[in-house]
Amino acid sequence: MSVPLIVGSGIVTLILVVWAVADAARRPVVAWNRIQRGKGTWIALMVIFTLACGVIGFLMAIYYLFVVRKQLAVAAATPVVTIADLQGDGGGPVDVVRTVALTKHFPLRRVARHEGDGPVIRAVDGVDLAVPPGTTLGLVGESGSGKSTVARLVLRLMPVTSGQVFFDGEDITAISARALRERRGGMQLVFQDPYSSFDPQATVVDSVKEPLLAQGVAGAAAEQRVSELFDLVGLPQAHLQRYPRELSGGQLQRAGIARALTVNPKLVVMDEPVSALDVSTQAQVINLLEDLQRDLGIAFLFIAHDLSIVRHVSDRIAVMYLGQIVEEGPAAALYESPTHPYTHALLSAIPVPNPTVQRTRARVVLQGEIPSPASPPSGCRFRTRCPYAMDVCAEEEPPAYVGADGVVARCHLHTAGPTLAGGSIADLTAPSASSAG
Repeated sequence: MSVPLIVGSGIVTLILVVWAVADAARRPVVAWNRIQRGKGTWIALMVIFTLACGVIGFLMAIYYLFVVRKQLAVAAATPVVTIADLQGDGGGPVDVVRTVALTKHFPLRRVARHEGDGPVIRAVDGVDLAVPPGTTLGLVGESGSGKSTVARLVLRLMPVTSGQVFFDGEDITAISARALRERRGGMQLVFQDPYSSFDPQATVVDSVKEPLLAQGVAGAAAEQRVSELFDLVGLPQAHLQRYPRELSGGQLQRAGIARALTVNPKLVVMDEPVSALDVSTQAQVINLLEDLQRDLGIAFLFIAHDLSIVRHVSDRIAVMYLGQIVEEGPAAALYESPTHPYTHALLSAIPVPNPTVQRTRARVVLQGEIPSPASPPSGCRFRTRCPYAMDVCAEEEPPAYVGADGVVARCHLHTAGPTLAGGSIADLTAPSASSAG
């Protein structure tokens, strides 16, 4: 039950009680005669009103104890972020989107509706990300690491458990639904499968102009805008009246990009936008995205598994494992000199087009499966699969270490044991399985 409903019910009940008491005080003889005649209507009404007041008061108390108090505690524990923080040390432009300690937990049981009432799945745990204007942040990691959940939280498609999401300098986790709807035009989404993201019973033009209708643009203006965007993404005007099944995967993904651009967004989140396409079509779509970013200055949050594609399109790359960011930094530096064992393993899985080099490359094979986010390992979450794991890895979460090249790594290898101090993991020789902690 929401706060407005509880408060509204309480106000209505209070008004009825006041009216009943005032009427009895104004006509006491009439009220007494009614009671003596045995009708009992007045007494029944007073009893009902009193019970209603008690029930509403009890519900308000329960709501405060189990919801409001926890929300206040989370708000008090969340650090206050200012515009200066969002601008960074250089005092430059405010990031298009920035997350601060972003967290999302899903209850495992229906009865566990609030954090602390039961076991939860820690899908996202304390993620800090930033996407400056006109840049691309690549987000990579294994399936189940929490990448798509981060995307939904950034777009406010689901409520956060704790933390903040700043869009264009404004905390959108603390605004009303109406205010959030007004800001929807500034952030859009391109889906992984173009065929499932379009209505098969609607023409392409009807689907592409849907965001315009939601923002109050209709008629000839909407048709003209869609026509301009089809030219921008390289689609013939004849495709406007076609159905999704009549287009290829690459053509339909271009239409999906056009749909995301209809309302002139500042941020476009792309969740595996090319994974369902063949290699040649992937190259066409990637080149289109780069051209659009150069011409329109849009910021991209690009989510993918393929690190080679992410490196090509991204200015910075964030590597995610089991709900946390383990390494983040400039794309070239992270690709050439990974500072986290997990990133090193992901990069070693990328095939090299030179057969001679491919045969001589050292392949890092991770043992075991990614742990359950319902019961993540203590300390470093990657320690159960890490060939360099030490005792400290099970005892403490690794602090963030900022290297000279701007790469942020969360690994004890940079602060304890064989101290790397920002050096590449490739400089180490993995211990044998028997000596790994």
